[in-house]
Amino acid sequence: MKNFGIAAMLLFATGTAVAQTQEGVGDVDSFGRASIHLGAKASEYFGTSGSCTPPLFPNPALCRITPSPMARLNVTLPNLVQFDLPARVANSQICFEITPIINATHQNATAVTVRSLLTATARLRFRSQVLTDPTIVNPATGLPYPNAEVGVAPVFLNEQRWLPPGAVEFSYQEPTRRCSWQVLSKQRLVAEYGLTREQANLFFNQPITVFVDGVYIAEYLTNLRLRYHVALFGDKR
Repeated sequence: MKNFGIAAMLLFATGTAVAQTQEGVGDVDSFGRASIHLGAKASEYFGTSGSCTPPLFPNPALCRITPSPMARLNVTLPNLVQFDLPARVANSQICFEITPIINATHQNATAVTVRSLLTATARLRFRSQVLTDPTIVNPATGLPYPNAEVGVAPVFLNEQRWLPPGAVEFSYQEPTRRCSWQVLSKQRLVAEYGLTREQANLFFNQPITVFVDGVYIAEYLTNLRLRYHVALFGDKR
């Protein structure tokens, strides 16, 4: 019985030591590694209103006055949140979880039916000294990465409403979004961003700065107030 137990333990150890494959698990670099918390922050409130003043918007610079007559707003507000991650903070990937708080007032002050529109996006930019290497180029453009950054832009909300004349509708939403296929990983740096395997390893061995930008499109919204709650995660070395 003792010999059988030893044999079984050796067989188990041998079985678990078998290298995983991309075909089997996808991201082999992170397979079996624990998730680690890399910090959490919240942005200031931003959006659009007829009066961009406190307390609704503590920082008026993050507010756009609602246009009159109503027109589409395409707004990008950079650097709402910034994380300064030290070198070797993760093994092979950085994942995010973002929960936006969205308050919106849809209003039609015209005499005809109109369509209101709200698209809310968070753009994450990952800056690294590694990307200053001029030999690293974006496969889509053939050019080096501006500002030594690569990025992803998950969309949280794409909402359209048909409003009859004089209609006013209010909405409140908190749609949490995790990184899913937009995770920044060694595998993705090589397959999609044009880095070599060695450069991708170096990327995770150097400090990384993560910026979160607020991006939204609004049409027939008289008030829009957003705030992003952001958490970052990595895989343990």
